[in-house]
Amino acid sequence: MQTRRVLLALTVMAMLPTAPAAARTRAGSRAVRPPPGATVVADPPARIVDLINRDRAAAGLAPLRGDAGVRGVADRWSRQMALAGGLQHNHGYLCRAALERFGAAGVGENVAVGSSLEEIHRHLMQSAPHRANVLDPGYQLVGVGAVRTPGGLLYVTEDFLRRESPPSRPARRAPRGRRGG
Repeated sequence: MQTRRVLLALTVMAMLPTAPAAARTRAGSRAVRPPPGATVVADPPARIVDLINRDRAAAGLAPLRGDAGVRGVADRWSRQMALAGGLQHNHGYLCRAALERFGAAGVGENVAVGSSLEEIHRHLMQSAPHRANVLDPGYQLVGVGAVRTPGGLLYVTEDFLRRESPPSRPARRAPRGRRGG
């Protein structure tokens, strides 16, 4: 029986972090072509979001909604990992500039490589830090990207986002000369 390998990168969560200067660039701002012969997997975002939301529902949590901007970042990052042939977190997404760009209070990321979406999701859910991202009740949005290499490896990025709370409305001031009792 052949053993399948799934590699997971450690989860990094950002809550208004101080990022190195090199990481303060716009997240995913340049196009990255997949390696020759690699293919972008047909609609993995929908399948992975379904798997994530199935587990969130089982935990009594609200489903995550897909976000096109975050999906673009995840897609470009999956392509970059496939091109490099290894896993790494996107520090351009996990930085203060990305928080400001997306109007976010927090972001998180799971990256993995394996042979199928279901296998990757299962392994992510068996890893405490990755599971914590999937089941974080504060996250509202997710962007997913996946690229399959010619050798059959599937590189997946799941980028999570928690929006800032809407600013509270200032209390109405009493008209001049009048005080509340």
